[in-house]
Amino acid sequence: YKAHWTETEIVDLLKQKADDLENNLENEDNKSEPHYDGLIVVISCHGWDGDILTSDYKTIEQIAIHRIFSAKKPLSRKIPRIFIFDCCSGDKERDSEFRSEYGRESSASETDSCDGKGIRSNKRRSKRKNRTLATDKTKQDNGYEQ
Repeated sequence: YKAHWTETEIVDLLKQKADDLENNLENEDNKSEPHYDGLIVVISCHGWDGDILTSDYKTIEQIAIHRIFSAKKPLSRKIPRIFIFDCCSGDKERDSEFRSEYGRESSASETDSCDGKGIRSNKRRSKRKNRTLATDKTKQDNGYEQ
């Protein structure tokens, strides 16, 4: 487990993993190694306007990370690739104009609240739970197993 990553460390790691993937795909006939048939990249960090923010306060574009695995790696384009970026978008997250523009403005009754002891409660959680229960009921009605 490593919590602090510089821009160079992240890029070097991703390039190494992209090379490893390409080599594995080139040698798919080699039965002594497991064969990869897909790619999932998950990055959770701070972000800023479509970029990830590294521990040394540099940014890397999310599209650049995707291109590390696909731009010069023709075999990796033949397998399914999923990229998940769990990052904030800088100050836009709290900008009410940005929220209302994209339909994310919440009424005061639906927002997070604090009980005075530093414990947050979310009044939307019960709505979300009810929606999940309704979805599960629909799946059961249609014969899908959970």
